Parts: sequence; C-alpha cells; structure tokens
Amino acid sequence: MPARIKREHGSGLLAANGTATPSRQLRNPVVTPRPAMPSRPMPSAPSSSTASPEETRGHRSNAPTVTTGIAAQDLPAPSEPDEVVFMEVRSLPVKEEIRDDQHGRIQVPEAGDIDKNLKDIGQHLKSFNDTLGSLQTLGIHHDTPLPELILVGDQSSGKSSLMSAISQIILPRSDGVCTRCPVHIRLSSDTTWRCRVSLQQDYAYAPPNNEPITESDVTEHNPFPPWIKQSREVKEFKMVYNKTDPIDEIVRWAQIAILNHNRNFAQYVPKDWDLRTPEEMDPEYEARRLADAERATEAKFSPNTVAIEVKGPGLPDLSFYDMPGVFRNAKHEEDQFLVKVVENLVRSYISHEKAIIMWAVPMNHDPETSSTYALIRNLRAQDRTIGVMTKADLLPRGGHIQWLEMLARNQHQVGRGYFITSRAPPAVHNGDDHELQRRDRQSLRDEHAAEEAFFNRATGNWPEEFRPFEDKCGIDHLVKFLAQTLAHEFAMSLPDLAKKLNEKLTRAEDQLARLPEMPQNPEYEVRKSLLKFTTEFQSRVKGKAFHSSWAGIAETFKKKVLDLKPRYRVIPEGFSMDRSAIGSGASDRDSVFSVNNSPSLSTKRARTFFDLTNDGPVSTPSAQRRRGDNGNVIKIEEANGSLFQSPSGPPTLLGGRVPSKSLGQIRNLIRSEREPGKPGEVPYDIIEKLCVEAVKTWEGPLKTFLDHTMTQLKRELAASLDESFKDLKKRQVYRDAKKLTTEWLQTHRKRILEHLERNYKMETTKVYTTDDKSFERHRTHEAQMLRRTRHFYRWKAYNNDTAAEKLEDWDTMTAEALRKEEEKIQKEQVRLGEDEYSAELDVAARVRGYYLTAAMRFTDVTAMHITSGLFPDLVDDIEMYLDRAMGLVGGASYDANVFVRLMEEEQSTAEKRVELKARVARFDRAVNEIHELNKTVMRASANLAMEDAEGEFDGLYDGD
Repeated sequence: MPARIKREHGSGLLAANGTATPSRQLRNPVVTPRPAMPSRPMPSAPSSSTASPEETRGHRSNAPTVTTGIAAQDLPAPSEPDEVVFMEVRSLPVKEEIRDDQHGRIQVPEAGDIDKNLKDIGQHLKSFNDTLGSLQTLGIHHDTPLPELILVGDQSSGKSSLMSAISQIILPRSDGVCTRCPVHIRLSSDTTWRCRVSLQQDYAYAPPNNEPITESDVTEHNPFPPWIKQSREVKEFKMVYNKTDPIDEIVRWAQIAILNHNRNFAQYVPKDWDLRTPEEMDPEYEARRLADAERATEAKFSPNTVAIEVKGPGLPDLSFYDMPGVFRNAKHEEDQFLVKVVENLVRSYISHEKAIIMWAVPMNHDPETSSTYALIRNLRAQDRTIGVMTKADLLPRGGHIQWLEMLARNQHQVGRGYFITSRAPPAVHNGDDHELQRRDRQSLRDEHAAEEAFFNRATGNWPEEFRPFEDKCGIDHLVKFLAQTLAHEFAMSLPDLAKKLNEKLTRAEDQLARLPEMPQNPEYEVRKSLLKFTTEFQSRVKGKAFHSSWAGIAETFKKKVLDLKPRYRVIPEGFSMDRSAIGSGASDRDSVFSVNNSPSLSTKRARTFFDLTNDGPVSTPSAQRRRGDNGNVIKIEEANGSLFQSPSGPPTLLGGRVPSKSLGQIRNLIRSEREPGKPGEVPYDIIEKLCVEAVKTWEGPLKTFLDHTMTQLKRELAASLDESFKDLKKRQVYRDAKKLTTEWLQTHRKRILEHLERNYKMETTKVYTTDDKSFERHRTHEAQMLRRTRHFYRWKAYNNDTAAEKLEDWDTMTAEALRKEEEKIQKEQVRLGEDEYSAELDVAARVRGYYLTAAMRFTDVTAMHITSGLFPDLVDDIEMYLDRAMGLVGGASYDANVFVRLMEEEQSTAEKRVELKARVARFDRAVNEIHELNKTVMRASANLAMEDAEGEFDGLYDGD
C-alpha cells in the first residue's frame, strides 16, 4: 500500500482545496550560483530557536537542498482527503564554484551574504583562522585592517610562558627582556606535525654613522630609529619536522638574524639536532654561542617579525602576535631610547582598529603599575581587550581582593573579560640569562597538568573566592575563547574585507595599466638592441676610419716625445747678443730642435733653433744666468747648485722638458763624479743620469696620449649606443647600457695604463739599448749640429760681433752651400784653436743620441700596446659584457623580470611597476583566499542543508 502523507497540525502541505503548498516555515531550498548562501531556515518550533552543537541536525535545520515540486498524479477530489498524494522530488545540483565576472574577476560576497551562513562559526573555525593567518602572512594587515590577536604586557609579565602554552611549543623564556622583536605565531590543526620559521622584514636597518641614537631621535615620523620602512621581504629561516627539536633555540637564532638585518641570515640557522656533534648537543655549549651572538647583534631591537607557523594534531586554529614587553628603564643608559621605541611598536599594534588585545598581567604584581594597561586605556582600546592574569601560583596571600574586583569588572575594566593562567615551569638549571635545556613536550604537559591540579586545588593554595570564575581558569578555556572570538570577528568582517581587497586590487591593476606601455616582447627588444650595439661597436673599432683617426693621435704623441729632447746652451761664456733682435727663436720655450732634424727621422729637414739665452719660463738656480751692471752675462759654467734639480712644478705634469743645461754645468757635473787622478775621463754614470733625467719627461705625454685615445673610444661607444638604441633612448636599457659601458671602458683604461706605466718605469730605470746602429746615427748627427752651432757663436765672440744674426737653416742649404760652410769652418777653427768644451759637447751628443733612440722605441711600444692590446681586448670583451652586467645570463641571480625593468621609461617607473605587480599579486592571492573560504563555507552549508532535508522528508512519511 502506498505510503501516506503524515499529517501534522500546521504542516501546510495541503491546502483546503487539497492542493499541496509548502509550509511558510520552510524556505525555498534552491542554492543559487551566486557566492552567497541562502539564510538558515527558521525553526519549526519556538523551543528550538537556540540550537546547540550537541543537538541533532534535524532539530537545528529544516533546510532541504533539493527542489520540492508537488505534482498530483490522479489528484483526488477534495472529498477524499485521506487519499495518497504523490510528491515529485527533482535533484538540483549545488553550484560550488563561484563564477568569474565578464572581466575574469573573482566575484566576492556582498555584505550580509556570508553572514547568513555563519551562525555556527564553530563548524568553520579552522577555515576562518587558517585564512586569517594566510592573509596576515601576506602582509594584508598593512593595507587594510584585519582581526588579529595581540599579546602585550610589561616586561616579565609571563607572556613567553603564555605563548608556549597556547602554541604547545617550547619558546624562549627569560626574567628580562626576552622578546626583542614581534613574533607572529600561527597555529593550525593537521595530521602531521611541522614547524616553519621565517623572517618577515618590513623595515631596513640604517644606523647613523658613528653617532649614538638618543631619545630625541624617536619621533612621530621616525618611531623606530634607526629602522626605516621598506617593501616586505620574507626569508625562510628553517623548517622543523621533529617536535622534540629545540624550537626555543631556533626562535632565538631567528631573532638574532632579525637583529642582524644587514648580514646574511643563513649564518644564524642552527644545525638539525640529529646532525650535531656531542659537543654541540651540550646545553652549556649552545648557551655560550647564543649569549655571544646576542651580545654582538647589529641592533638591540627590531620592528621586523619572526613568524612561527606550527601545524599538527590537537593544535588550536589560531594566530596571534607577541609583542616585546613594555619597560620603563633600560639596563644601559645608551639604550634608554628603546623604551620609547618599544612603546611605539606596542602602541602601533594596539591602535589597529580590529586588533583584539591580550593583556598579560602577572598576579604577583600590582596591576596599578602596569605601563601596558596605561597604553591600552590611553588609546581607548579597553573594549577590544582580553585580560589574562598570569602567574596565579605566585598570588600573595590575602592579595586577591583586587583581582576578584577585576574579574567582576569593577576595576581595570576590559571589554572581553579576564582569564587566569598558572604556567609554573619545571625546576631546571638556569646557567644563563635564558633557560636552555632539552625541554620537550612532556614538560609542557607537566605544566598543563600542574595548572589543572592547581586550579582544582589538588596542589597549591588557590583561594576558594575564585570558585565562581572556574570557567575562566586554565589555558584550555582561554584558547577556546580566543579561537572562537578571532574566528567570529573575522567572519563578521569578511564582507567588508572582501570589498576592500577587491577595490585595492582594482586600483592597483588600474595604476599598473596606466604606466607607460610595455612592448609585447621586452626580452626580444632588449636582446636585439644589445646585439646591434655589440656589432656596431666592434665594426667601428676594427674599421679603417677609426684607425686612421687614431693614427693622428699616435703621431702627435710621437712628435711630443721627440720634441722633449734635452737642450744645451752652447754660447761662449761672457758673450752677449742683442736679445731684441734674436726674437722668439732664442727663447728657452721655442728654441728647440725640430722632431725632423735628425736624418734618421725624416727625409725632409725642418728648421732648427738652439737655445741662446737663459730667460725661458723654467730653469734651476744653477742654470740661471746672472747679469752684471754692464749687462754682460756672467760666466755660468762655474755656477754652483744641483745640476739635477727639477724645475718649479713637476715637468711630467706640466708637459715640459728638463731645463736646458750649459756646457759649464756639464763640466761641473763631470768633475763632481770623476775619480781623483783620472783627468780627462768622463764617468759613464754622468751620461746615464742625464739620459734617465731626460726620459722621465714622458709621463705627461703618455697620459695625454691615453686620454685622447679613450676620448675617441668614448665617441665610438656613444655613436654605437645612439645608433643601436635610437628607438629606446627613453628606456632604462639605454641608460643602463650607457652607464655600464662607461664603467667598462674605465676598467679597460685602468688595465692598459698599468701596462704602459710598467713600460715607462722600465725606460726610466736605467739606460739600455741593443740598437747600436740607430744610436750611433743619432749621436753622430747630434754632435754635428751641436759643434756647428757652437762654432758659429765662438766665431762671433771672437770677432766681438753682437749684431743680430742667425745661423743659416741646415734643411734649406744645398749640398754646395754645405760644402762651402764646412770649408769655412775648417779655416776659422785654425784661428779659434781647439774648443775647451769639446768633451762636454760629446756628452751632450751622446745623451741626445740615446734619447732619440729610446724615444722611438718607447713610442712604438706604447702604440703597440694600444693597437694590438687594448683595441682587440675591447672588441672581444664587449661580446657578452652587457649581458652579464645587466643580469641577462642565466644563473642563480637571474631574474626573469629584468627585461621588463630594462624597458621601463625610467628607474622610478621600473620600481613602481615592481611594487604594483607585488601589490596585485598580494591582493589577488588574498581575494582567492577569501574565495576559497567562501567555497568551503558554501559547500559545508549546502551539505548540511541536504542532510537536514533528508531528515525532514523522512519525517513526512510513515508506513502501513
């Protein structure tokens, strides 16, 4: 017999006319494809208006998850109310996915949509707190307020013990300042235990140069000196998979790494416990290492965060921040500024509008003296505060009245009430400022058991007056309240949070889109331009035009070096000529041999001038000619003074030659070096000294030559860059290439200069040549020129001929003229007699002969270093230089975003693009986290509704 519909008063299934109608107390069960879930149904009876988790789901919900359509098959007449009425049940699939909008944007729930499905927050506690922890890890709390638990308290208020109890891991404890940076602890239940420690760096350490930090440096705009804001960097410190490993040590090392911001954090990562040597397992050994490292940190405090994420069986789904303890007096006077810095940090976290504050207040101290509570009250944050009374086991006898008043909310009022804990650690040896022993989870269980025994009055002297507050005693009650409170606050803020995040995501994407348009393929554009530049520069440096232009620079260098040939004054002593008639050719500066006046250097001889006076721009005291009252020149051959004294101002920097010397000065030099008893001998040391002195003038022309060479190379580089990057001159790649190639060329200049200076040093160390033929040719020619000039002025002096007259130019004379001049000289020499300075003339000829020989060698070798050394090196090295310098070669430091950066309009744009991309990625992940949470809640609610519906329909039918 068909089942009959079970009639119940007020069921509403059948109307008076016999048609089936749904009850008003049953809602439409369709799950729409929108992210928001329908409201939970109203209860069928007033007595079930408040359902508990222990009640059956049938009593908690009447919401089916299928569409109930009623169709009459052979519908009976109204007069037959007891006939069977068949119901058609059609399944409607639950839409678990949240559709994207037409722009591909993930839809987020609108205000109120999620709230309708969160009346039993306990069912989704893990999902809520996991999502909140993920958002905090992303740093979303820096962009928009998030509900967060903040553990604050004065120094030595028991925060570390409280933190260990909540997280179920051993954390550092100390009687002094234990926490020197914020610690973010994120707990989550899971089947496998593991712990991840990371460093979240939002601030850079920039201490002043050798200047101490004082309280006056701590200002509103600089609250944490010397730390300055930077983009967040997350560094993975250590993963731990063994719950018995010393987590407290790892956290302390992580804090040391945070305090050494500018050092490589990896050096502070401790070894795994099972990889340590027996010595390293010794607690005292590790205590010494930690103590030494803590004393040697760069900073004594940091606003950056040590993040601890723990997953494992039985853990609460919770995340919270532990702040450094507030204190009033630093141990050392120079650290007094830290009082304000720590207070600023705690103040900044308390000021977060959605922060839920856990105020740790020890029961062995007077709460009236709490600096932390004063901060909370000044910031009007009492309503967001949970008071946690710690160290209940240390409560003084008879000192519990004020604590009872606080529990009754009559004193030190906080909006979320008080809890009481007693986490007395086991007795351990404390060999240093910090506890350091192999405490394991058993010690935590011992602490937990001791707390339970204490509050159950099995041990200790817990006053009976606290019995009305037993539900506030113990860590278990606190953790449950914290988890539910945090999840509830997060659930309530989800619609507004999702809206804000979506707005920030849209804004960041819009700002990113407004940046200068990026080429479709930045890598192609960069590599194409670099390849073109390399080819262009190589072609230019190897080209004939470049080498032809550079040859002019080399020839000028050669002429300059030859022009610095040493000069000697050969005019007879005591003879004076009319200087006004001599003209510029007689000056010390202009009276020089032409570079071509040696037959070995040129087939065409140029005019030759000789120095006739001593009124040039540079001279030594020994070389100065002094005139008497009659205007005649006083003999200078016998003058005293240093013959090798440098002129005023280094000749090598001025580009000048060694001051000219008279024959008398050469004679004095010979006499000073000649061994006694060897008349007429010319010591070779004199010739070598004069030769070395002459070649030391090459340093100036050498550097000028190199500078002119580099200038030409710079022009070729600039032309190559302009041609290759003509379409990218406003892009960062052009600016980087220009800067890097300038540095690259400077590096090569430094390298080639080292070679050239080495060659110069060899030339100026000693006299050396094996080219006897060239030396003899130069010496012979220089001797002929010196003796010809010397004879000319000896003859004029002999005849007392002071008229202005110049020696005929050797280069313009015909062979016949030269023959006649030579015959004339031979006849005149008979009358003049032997020249008493013939030995000195020979010395001068030898010095000049060697100078010309060495100069030709020096200029050739220098030019060869350039043309056969520098130029080929540049051509070869430019091949991959920019690729390496710009980070375009694969490797550990390779960054795929480098091409995007290089194609930016300017550096600030590149930095802005990187920042905006990071923001887009962060907000996108945050929106997806909320999206996944919404899916989880929807799925769970839909499944629950389906089960409720099945139970409802089971109650509508009965059998025979």
